[in-house]
Amino acid sequence: MLAYDLQAFKTGQGFHIKSTTTRGGTVENIYLHNIKMDSVRNAFHFTMNWNPAYSNSLLPAGYNYDSVPQHWKTLLQKVDPSSKGIPVFRNIYVSNIKATGITNHIVYCNGISQSPATNFNFTDIDITGAKAGTISNAKDWKFSNVSIKGSDGESLAVEKSENMNIPLTK
Repeated sequence: MLAYDLQAFKTGQGFHIKSTTTRGGTVENIYLHNIKMDSVRNAFHFTMNWNPAYSNSLLPAGYNYDSVPQHWKTLLQKVDPSSKGIPVFRNIYVSNIKATGITNHIVYCNGISQSPATNFNFTDIDITGAKAGTISNAKDWKFSNVSIKGSDGESLAVEKSENMNIPLTK
């Protein structure tokens, strides 16, 4: 997927990839270029176990399985084997991004240990906002000419990750 020459103003997410451990799927080969953001809640939000209470469907009390619509039955299906429900996020390329006034996280990535967010590449990025953010369960990330400045003074936190080449310019 290629997205370029975009502007985001006062939206919830500048860019959001989400899945859950019951849906699986692969998100790969995403290219984002030449994007401006202003007053967005999170500039980059990647989560592999989004809202588990919502994503893990249960039939509400008082409903009979045989009388609900087919799309409900599809949502109620358990992934078997459960390993098929593990999502994959890889090969994400982000370049030439300018953003100001991010109201929450500049970067928030919550991968999972069975499937880290892999090969994310950020080049020529200049973003200011409330918090630099957190990256967890990731591997093989590369930053080149990236400035991420949170007004809280904290650096971008990286945990449970490997081979992270993410120097930040000051």
